[in-house]
Amino acid sequence: MLLAAWEAKDKSDKSTAERLFFKAQSRMHGEGGDRMLQPPSEHAPIHQALRWVQQHFSKLKKCKNDECRHHPFFVAKGKEGVCSKECAHPGQKESKRRSWRKLGKEWRENQAKEKGDHKPSTAKQKKP
Repeated sequence: MLLAAWEAKDKSDKSTAERLFFKAQSRMHGEGGDRMLQPPSEHAPIHQALRWVQQHFSKLKKCKNDECRHHPFFVAKGKEGVCSKECAHPGQKESKRRSWRKLGKEWRENQAKEKGDHKPSTAKQKKP
């Protein structure tokens, strides 16, 4: 249930995430579940953990690297969307590829101008 809340929160479905979190808490207190089981004490580590999760809900993230093998669910320190440097690498690589496709030709032309090796454009020019 907590994992489902974590995933829903990651998909920007905060209301569903909060509902699932509340449902997990309710089940721990014996509401809607097996009434024969006694809920853990208010000072039990599980309650402390749930309180911490509730207070820091916005920090719960799912790694944006679909092939993450490290920590697919993690607690973010800031705005990061990946769990580790290893998981950031594929995204950085793709970002550089997009940038190169967009600006590479212009960059190469500027480099050629600076070196004095400017080659005329291959585009057809109008004859006077």
